[in-house]
Amino acid sequence: WVLALWRLGGSKPEFYAAIPISTNEYAVAFSPDGRYLAHSWLGSGIGVLDLTGREPQQVARLPREDKNGHRTSHVYALAFHPDGKKLVVGGSGIAVVEIPSGKLLWKWDAPNPSHWVEFAHDGRHLFVHNANKTIYVLRLPDFSGAADRAAAEWVLSVGGKVQVGGGPNITAVAELPKGELRLTHVDLAQNKQLTDAGLA
Repeated sequence: WVLALWRLGGSKPEFYAAIPISTNEYAVAFSPDGRYLAHSWLGSGIGVLDLTGREPQQVARLPREDKNGHRTSHVYALAFHPDGKKLVVGGSGIAVVEIPSGKLLWKWDAPNPSHWVEFAHDGRHLFVHNANKTIYVLRLPDFSGAADRAAAEWVLSVGGKVQVGGGPNITAVAELPKGELRLTHVDLAQNKQLTDAGLA
């Protein structure tokens, strides 16, 4: 069995590659920019291919489950986030993973296996068709870290301290890392302006 790919855009389709697959292939998904192709096969995991070269190159192979037992035992559905950097995996559970690292970003223990998943255009909502004949609309965390950055900047502006990703204390906005960040600790204990009623 093979997964055959053609390039479109010319006067006729141009054959690109034939990817060997198992007979239990259940789902495929392209990233919005066409760079990545994710595919899954029952009982084995998820493969992620980079399609920008002359031949597909595997950049990640994600297991069914990570070392903590998270993710999903069988994969029935895949969909890329609008930014092309995250993949939702649907099966006995729902998981959002980072691509190509495979880092688990979020999970949901669905009541039954899920056979279809899709992101809304805003990237914050996920549609899940579950085997219990229900379509769930789930609101996801802000994976961009914008909310965490805004919170960190506010805490620092009133004289507090923050920690990002479990690192050392940060006391000034200029010390915050660039790009995405995850706020893990806030310290306002020494701020005399802060009372139970709010800021004095």
